[in-house]
Amino acid sequence: MADATYDNPPPSTTEDGAPPNLKPWYSRIKKARKLREEWEKDYKVKKCEEFFLGKQWKQGGDSGPRVLNHFLATVKVTQTNLLFENPKALVRPKPGREIVSARKASLAEEVLSAIMKQDDNFEDASQLALLQAFFRVAVLKTIYDPRLEPNPNADSNVMQKDSDGNPILDDMGETQDMVDPATGQSIVEPPFVISDDTYRFEWVDAKCMLFPDSGPYMRKWDWIGEEITVPLDQAKADDRFPQELRDQFESNIKEDKNSSANKSHTPAPDSDDDDYCKLFRYVEIYDIRKKHWYCLAEDQSFDDALIDDELPDGVEDHPYSILPGWTPIIGPDPSPWPLPYTYPWLDVQEEYNIRREQQMQGAKRSARKIAYEDSTFPDGWDEAAKMLQSSRDMEGVKIGDIHRPPIFLQDPPLNPSISQDISMLLNDYRIISGQTGAKLSGSSDANTATEANFIERASTLRDAELQKAVYRWLRTALKKMLQLVKATLTNGMFVKLRGMNQQEMEQMLVSVYGMLPEQVMMQPALQQFLIQTFGNEKMEHVSREDLTFEADVDVVPGSTRPRSLAQEKAQFLEFMQIIAQAPQLLMSRALLEELARKYEFLNPAIIDELQMLAQQMMMVNANQAGRNQGGQNTAKENTQGQGNSENSQLQAQAARGIGG
Repeated sequence: MADATYDNPPPSTTEDGAPPNLKPWYSRIKKARKLREEWEKDYKVKKCEEFFLGKQWKQGGDSGPRVLNHFLATVKVTQTNLLFENPKALVRPKPGREIVSARKASLAEEVLSAIMKQDDNFEDASQLALLQAFFRVAVLKTIYDPRLEPNPNADSNVMQKDSDGNPILDDMGETQDMVDPATGQSIVEPPFVISDDTYRFEWVDAKCMLFPDSGPYMRKWDWIGEEITVPLDQAKADDRFPQELRDQFESNIKEDKNSSANKSHTPAPDSDDDDYCKLFRYVEIYDIRKKHWYCLAEDQSFDDALIDDELPDGVEDHPYSILPGWTPIIGPDPSPWPLPYTYPWLDVQEEYNIRREQQMQGAKRSARKIAYEDSTFPDGWDEAAKMLQSSRDMEGVKIGDIHRPPIFLQDPPLNPSISQDISMLLNDYRIISGQTGAKLSGSSDANTATEANFIERASTLRDAELQKAVYRWLRTALKKMLQLVKATLTNGMFVKLRGMNQQEMEQMLVSVYGMLPEQVMMQPALQQFLIQTFGNEKMEHVSREDLTFEADVDVVPGSTRPRSLAQEKAQFLEFMQIIAQAPQLLMSRALLEELARKYEFLNPAIIDELQMLAQQMMMVNANQAGRNQGGQNTAKENTQGQGNSENSQLQAQAARGIGG
C-alpha cells in the first residue's frame, strides 16, 4: 500500500515518556516535519505539482477551465533526455587493490543488470523518482527482502555436486553427503529456503522523507529518516518488531475511503467505522554518525523503540540514493530541500493562461452579431440564417416588420497588445525553462544559423548539467546495491555472462595452458577458436566469493539516452572511416577505447575484434616480409632471423602493453 502523508501532523504524545536515548529523536522528527512543511509553503511545491497535472485555475474562480499545459510538455521532454532506459553498469576494481580478473568485474556488472531487469523494478522506480525531482527530490532505496518458503527437502542430507549440479558418486556408485568440516556432521536441508525477488530498488515518495536542518551538503548530515505508513494488520504481522510491542499497536492514522483525492489524515477515532481504513505509521531513522538504526512509532501506549539496532548488513550510512534537485538553497537560510526545478515557471505559466483566455474570450466577442425581434423575421431563425449565413447569390429573405429591420452590432476589435504579450511570454518561458523552441515545438527561435547554434549550445549545457547529476545519482544507487549484495548473498544467483574479451583470452592461455606471451601472439587461429568456444553468452553461477573485491561502480555515459537507428548508423560509418584512414590506431587499445567513448553505442566486444584483426594483419605482414627476403647467404639469414625474432618479441610486448 502507498505511504500515506498528511499536511498537519498531530503532536507526539510519546516524547515526554520516552527513554533518554530516544527523546532527542522525537524532537528531531518534529523539527524535520516543520522544516519540510515550511519549505513546501514558501516554494509552492504543491502548486507546482498541480500545474503539472493541468490544475492551473483556482476552483470556483471566474476564469475559464482551458489550460495549455507547458509544464507537462517541458517536463516530459526533459525527463526523456535524462533517463530513457536502464543504465549500463560499469564495475572496475579500485586502483592499488588486489588483482581482480575481468571475469569477476563482468560478474558484478551482470548481477546489477539482472537485479535491475527483475520485473523492471529499477526502471519503474527510477522513472517515478526522477519525475518527482522536478518538484521535490528523487529518492531510490536499495532493499534486501528475502522471502522464505517451505523447503520440500527439509531435514534431508545435502549431497555433494559438481560444477554442473550433478551428484558426485563414490566407488560404489552411491551419492556422497556434504559434511561440515567444523563438526564432521552431515549437512541437512533447512526447513525454509529463500525465494526470488530478494533484491530490488524501490521508489520512496519524497513527501515521506525527513532531512536534518544541516543545509544542502549531504556529507554533513548526521541522520536521515523516512515516514512509513502501512495497514495496521500488516504492521502487527511484521516480525521485525517485538511481539510484545506488536500486540499493543494502535492505529495512529486514518484514511477516509469515501473522500475525494484530497484525503485528510488525522488521528484515528476509537470507533470501528467501516468508512475508515486503519493505518499505522512509524519513522525509520538511520543514524549516520553512530551507525545505528531506529524505528519509532508515535501516539502509542508504549515508549520503547520498535527497532534499536546496528545498521543492517550491507548498508553503509543509509540505503537511500538521493538526487537533491539541481538548484540547492544555500542562503540566506540554507536548507536540505532544494529550489523546485519548476518553481520559476509558475508566474510565466499563470500569466500565459490569463492572456490566452483573454484572447479566446476576445475572439468570441469579435464574432459578428445582429439584434432582431420576433416580428423582424416571420419564420424565425430560418429566414435569419438565410440573411446571415447563406452563400447563394440572390437569396431571398422574408422580413416581417419593415420598420424594425435587424441591427448589425459593431465588431469590438481585439487588443493587439494581448498577442504581443503571448509572444513575449513564450520567449520568457523558454529562457526560464532552458528549452529551445526546436525541442519544445520543432520551431526555431533564431533568425540565423549562427544564432541558432548559440541557442542550441546553451540548451545543451543545461542538459549536460542535469545529466551529470542524474549519472551521479544512478551511480550511487548501483554502488549501494552492489554493497548490499556482497554482504547478504547466500545461495548465489545465476546471471548471463558476456563474451570473453582479448585480455581474458590471453590470460587464460598463459595461466591455464602455460603458453608464453610470444606464443599467444603467434596463434591467431587459436585465439579465434577460444573466443568462439568460450566467448558465447552462457549462464554463470555467482557466489559471494566472486564479489568480494574493492570496486568502483560507474554508469556508462549515454546508456540512458534515447537512441536513433539512423544516428547510430551514421556514427558507425564515421568510426569505420577513421579506422580505415589510420589503421595504426588498431594497435593501441587505449586510443580505441577513448575513440569508442565518443560513439556511445560501441561495446567492448567491437574493440576486442578490431584488436584481434590488427594482430592478425601484423602477423601476415611479418610472414610476407620473411618470405620475400629469402635466397640470401647463411650469415645474413641468421642475422636477419635473429632480428626478426627480436622484432616479433618487441611487437608482442608492445601489443600486450598497449592492448592489455
